[in-house]
Amino acid sequence: MNKVKRAALKTRSANTKKSFRLFNFHSWRPVINDPEFGYSVFGDNVLSSFSNAISYTYNRSDKSHTIGFSAAYAGWFPVLSLAAEESFNRTLDTAVGKSISFNSAKLTAGISVPLRFINGRTSKYFNVGVGYNIEQYYYRGVGKNVLTNNSIKYINSFLSFSNASQQARQHINPRWAQSISLNYRDAFNFSNSHKFVANGSFYFPGLFVNHSLVIDASWQKRDTLPDLFSKNFSYSRGYEALSTRRMYKLGVNYHFPIVYPDWGFANIIFFQRIRANAFYDHTNAKARVNGLLTEIKNRSAGGELYFDTKVWNALPVSFGVRFSHLFDTDLLNPLVKNRWEIIIPIGLIPQ
Repeated sequence: MNKVKRAALKTRSANTKKSFRLFNFHSWRPVINDPEFGYSVFGDNVLSSFSNAISYTYNRSDKSHTIGFSAAYAGWFPVLSLAAEESFNRTLDTAVGKSISFNSAKLTAGISVPLRFINGRTSKYFNVGVGYNIEQYYYRGVGKNVLTNNSIKYINSFLSFSNASQQARQHINPRWAQSISLNYRDAFNFSNSHKFVANGSFYFPGLFVNHSLVIDASWQKRDTLPDLFSKNFSYSRGYEALSTRRMYKLGVNYHFPIVYPDWGFANIIFFQRIRANAFYDHTNAKARVNGLLTEIKNRSAGGELYFDTKVWNALPVSFGVRFSHLFDTDLLNPLVKNRWEIIIPIGLIPQ
């Protein structure tokens, strides 16, 4: 009996403070929300009530780079969040072949309600929230002689939803899936400065078992002032992205596997699959060019070759190359008709 009592005393639970090991980084993974691609390192405290992340993001629309830190507290519901970012090489375009470069720093405080539902063969994710942002601009080059380094204070509200069927290991994408995101931003200290962007992707089975057909759609409406907000409209591939008062885009993608090498090199990288994607993009934009309201069409078609790998035989990483043929004139690069790009497309359904 005494032995049992001593054993019970040894296994007695102890109180754990919520502040114990707040920054316990445990994993990292790629993140995508086209046109933004990146990697994040994630951490949680012992009770999983405080989450934090360090991130790097590349925006293919304005060719900018962003590093950031974010934290979220889920001890209550909804979730409270705080984030800080520093962005480099962002641009303001004028739709007439000229652009202004700048860097920016941003502080964000937000509240959100993330929900996940798993039922049978489908998994659904829903997230809605609002945030308050303070962003400081630092203009470079010609811009610093024309514009002042003002700060902008704005509110952003967002809603995202995804619904995906179970995915077999050899499927490139889920056979049936839908992903929709809505984002609205409105500045307090700049009159009539706002932007609304909607992005959607719809996944269907292809002609063969492991083929995938994806339809993309995007729509943007904003004010007529120079665009002070980051670009999250998925523009036609191959073009330098514009950000005009009203735009829409439709894209068609057909993904298919080519070969499964199942080959690795010195436990550093393992090649699982080589696959391809044929695409067509059509973007229609309205902007003032030389004082006249003009309709701009940017259409492109091409192909992408992807390599699905595992780095250190553990971390899934996809990379590849893209060729785009431009059917219309790129206003920011009028002489370009064909373009090659290195791409890092990692996952298509926002997580």
